[in-house]
Amino acid sequence: LALDLPLGRTATAAVVDGAAYDSVANEDGQAFVLAAQGKEYYTVTLTLDDESEKAYTVGVMPGDPSGDGEISILDALLTLRTLLNKTAYQRAMDINADGVISLADILGILKMIAD
Repeated sequence: LALDLPLGRTATAAVVDGAAYDSVANEDGQAFVLAAQGKEYYTVTLTLDDESEKAYTVGVMPGDPSGDGEISILDALLTLRTLLNKTAYQRAMDINADGVISLADILGILKMIAD
């Protein structure tokens, strides 16, 4: 995975889906970490050289069409807007993976929020 770093920073460590790495490759403003193949999304937290942390969600997280790494009411509202306006399909909105955005997907996102 290649992750953009804040300007002037380097990554010193990473946690990828709960697995800790104490070595991270840095080049041209990006950090490079290894991750298992075949997943739709990864959660990554980098420790930077100033001891701060930066969190990333890489890929498509089901239920998170906003892409902020958290499933919230915003995601349900974005999905509802897509359903009502018949705008572009997003895989993150298709909770039941049937290839269409429907009320079932909105309910699925709301259930994820409640759990």
